[in-house]
Amino acid sequence: MSEKLCFIVGAGASKLAGFPTGDILVEQIADLLNLKWNNRHPANPSANDEFRAALNPIFKEYGDQKVHVAISQLRNSLEQGASIDRILDINSENELMVAIGKLAIVYSILKCEQFSTLNIPSDNIYNRIYFSHENNRWYKTLWQNIFFKYDKAQLIEKATNIKFIVFNYDRCIEHYLYNSFKNCFPDDNQAAYSFVANLEIIHPYGAISELPYDGQNHTSKSPLVNFGERTANGMFARLSQNIRLFTEGLEDDGKIAERIQTIVEESNKIIFLGFGFADMNMKILKPTCAPESRQARRIFATAYGISEYNRQAIIQEIKPLMRDGFDSFIEVDNTADCKKLLEDYSAGIAGL
Repeated sequence: MSEKLCFIVGAGASKLAGFPTGDILVEQIADLLNLKWNNRHPANPSANDEFRAALNPIFKEYGDQKVHVAISQLRNSLEQGASIDRILDINSENELMVAIGKLAIVYSILKCEQFSTLNIPSDNIYNRIYFSHENNRWYKTLWQNIFFKYDKAQLIEKATNIKFIVFNYDRCIEHYLYNSFKNCFPDDNQAAYSFVANLEIIHPYGAISELPYDGQNHTSKSPLVNFGERTANGMFARLSQNIRLFTEGLEDDGKIAERIQTIVEESNKIIFLGFGFADMNMKILKPTCAPESRQARRIFATAYGISEYNRQAIIQEIKPLMRDGFDSFIEVDNTADCKKLLEDYSAGIAGL
């Protein structure tokens, strides 16, 4: 594979594996924040005791009354918002609201990982993902169509041409691909580490944490947490530091946005999976180079269930990502989920 592929992944791609789309995550966090209080401490026995305990570091830092007010403000905002990212971004000056929101994101997503069909329970004597589970089917298709045609050495080498820009907080992509490699090439952990290291996977808004098998490249001061790991309550506040707002991602010396734009500019094919095409996300993706310098000539995208009018609008949104030319091609399929797109357009995506 000499061509460079860029997969841009949104919340819709993780839905079947047990993760919320943006609007459902808003509802989940609103439920978490539905706590009642006495004068000093959370005191509703029917509320989530674990989440209340996870908030303790924030209570200690800001005091009960301020936290109470900020939780009410965030819950009120959630009633009208379809995206927790957007809600926190427009309230970025409210430090306490943002801190609570980020902690709630980490708590919610880590709980979803624990119950995900991709998780490997501690009592799983085989210590492997249930690869054949129906809800894991598109990940399996991705592995079969893109990766399975190479031997071990080729796969590690070819991985450098495959990039993932993941607008999710979960670690489904890296978790599945690492475990798929180990399943195909057992007893060679170092090769699996090299494979994942060569696969550049960027989370513009951060993720729960880096995974332990990324430890050789671990630069964050945050603790490493396994996929679906049950963590101590005091850990959530530390993990929440891994979550970035839209403005934080762009203002981090511009490094994250610049790297993403470079990947998009250099990719020959771009594949959107479960992506919602929100304006602020598209802003991160759009290249700054001249159109003739952009390499993409093929773009494929899921847009399951949207209207034809909106499908055409999406096509116009993603045109600036690609190079102009008579052979340029965009397919936005409003009948395809992730698995169907990878199967129906396999010849164009993977060159099969």
